[in-house]
Amino acid sequence: MVSLWSKLIKRRRSRAAREAHGLSGVDGELQQIRLLMLHPASEHTAPVSCSLETVSLLSDPKPMYETISYVWGAANERERLTVNGMETHAPASAVQVLRQFRHKTIIRVVWIDAVCINQADIAERNQQVALMADIYSSCNRALVWLGEDDDFAALASTAIDAILDDAESATNGMQHFMELAPQSGISDHAVRELNGRVSLVSFYRLCSLPWFGRLWVVQEAALSPEVMARCGSVNIRLERILRAARWIRYHLPDVPSGNPYNVGQVRMMWPLVDRTYGTFAPQSRYRLSLLALLDFLRSYQCFDPRDHIYGILGLYRQHINIVIPEALLPDYNKPLGLLLRDTTRLAFSLACEDPRAGWPLSMLAKTFRTAEDLAASPSWTVAWHRTRDDQGDPSLFNSIYSVDDGKPAYLYPSTEGQDDELVLSGCHVSKVMALFVPFDEDAFDSNEAVLGFLQTIRAVSDALSGGAIDETAIACTLVADSHFDQRWTPSSCLTAFEQFQHQLERLQLSEWPNSYDPKATQLESAAAQYRDIMFSDVCPNRACFVTDDGRLGLGPRDIDCGDSVAILFGCPWPMVLKPRDTDDGHYELRGAAYVHGIMDGEAVRDRRKNGLGLVRIHLH
Repeated sequence: MVSLWSKLIKRRRSRAAREAHGLSGVDGELQQIRLLMLHPASEHTAPVSCSLETVSLLSDPKPMYETISYVWGAANERERLTVNGMETHAPASAVQVLRQFRHKTIIRVVWIDAVCINQADIAERNQQVALMADIYSSCNRALVWLGEDDDFAALASTAIDAILDDAESATNGMQHFMELAPQSGISDHAVRELNGRVSLVSFYRLCSLPWFGRLWVVQEAALSPEVMARCGSVNIRLERILRAARWIRYHLPDVPSGNPYNVGQVRMMWPLVDRTYGTFAPQSRYRLSLLALLDFLRSYQCFDPRDHIYGILGLYRQHINIVIPEALLPDYNKPLGLLLRDTTRLAFSLACEDPRAGWPLSMLAKTFRTAEDLAASPSWTVAWHRTRDDQGDPSLFNSIYSVDDGKPAYLYPSTEGQDDELVLSGCHVSKVMALFVPFDEDAFDSNEAVLGFLQTIRAVSDALSGGAIDETAIACTLVADSHFDQRWTPSSCLTAFEQFQHQLERLQLSEWPNSYDPKATQLESAAAQYRDIMFSDVCPNRACFVTDDGRLGLGPRDIDCGDSVAILFGCPWPMVLKPRDTDDGHYELRGAAYVHGIMDGEAVRDRRKNGLGLVRIHLH
């Protein structure tokens, strides 16, 4: 009865919201949308007038229309326009972009979210956002408004032509573009001097416009059959901008160092949007995974964080042709924490079932959660709308280990009614017995502090492990046994560590030669590389620890004595887990760790040798 009454109230509110804006309803089951008939005006500054018409995407023939993609401005900035003969208000950014795209003499049929969706009606907003992927894939063309031109767009267009001329020449008429473009400035072709011949700075300015940083635009551009971008009065096909940005990456030596512009997000759109040469083009052998897509697009922005999920799920649904679970259909009444939780479960579930997924649970090391997130969702939930915080989050360990000895990941069904539970296959290895001070700049701001820390590690490790933790273990742990993207052999790592200590005793850190200094000796270069990896890549925001079985490790800075070191199958690194106070076998996730002596599956093989089975690990 309460549920029925609640539905009636929502329906009444929804109808009232439509009537207040002079709108008729749309039927989601019929895939109905509103199209905007943009009335012509001979003067650019004339008031915007339009009418709305309800159509179905299922009709035959299909409706003909263009979509408009733009950057929403401030929500409180409104501007007048006339809709169906009634004066109303809409976001100023939407009205301004309609003014840019209207014709002078004929009606233009378009779809624009701010006007065609009743934003005040949550139920309708849920319904229409669920159709967003269909709206863009069914349009004739997408029109992109990049913004006003400050005398750089024409120069940028000329630069794009020159860049793509170079690409055609280097790839035999673009035949090898898909093969070469993902590379980064390492080819014999990367010798032509583009800079100086054309204005690359103008191209960089174009790529730095806010439109390229919005999450929704990736879906809008990837699903539309054709995309035309406009900056001021200059029109450029979007795929040409993306290919040029990708080719510039290939030409990395030609890009002037220290330029203040960011072409990274433009470059990242290329694999998804370029239907001819992109990594995920129809003829490509590569296919999208939801896990990779969620991680790949984390740096893109949305006004509402929930749109980050809904935009990506819509794009994924169109590419893979799957049915999105009901729990993940657009619902703007759903708390963000629960949406992130359900999305994480779906992504892990699909990855664990995919034999091509290399490390389906590696994203447990990239949750990037804040204290607010921890209170709103279980510890294993990934904050897909966040990127790494350099000040608070540790860097990601390289995926150069196989701590699970190649055991496949398995995601068990959760206990009925326990939606906050993630049940995985794995084994427990040890417990944290002793901790060292976390790595902070203030704690290691001098050579003396670093040398004192190393002495403390030796003394404590020797006392707790009975001498099992030797210099090689310390040397490997402080750089996580990694030499950039490769493993450091124990002997070479120990040599670099010894030289690192020697340099600490004779030179202040700021006086060391650069690791690439041609005047540096081989040992000086090795010491500098060790320093850079330790202090820049591996140790920040982490803490060293000793386990109860006498191993040295490096893990999250917030770990405690008594935490469990566990191996989760499908994850390349061991994970530190916090035992729950009341439930035996139930834990909260701390984060990824490096533990010397188990990173190549030794612990899993030892358990098998000793007849010890696997366990179910319950994360909350």
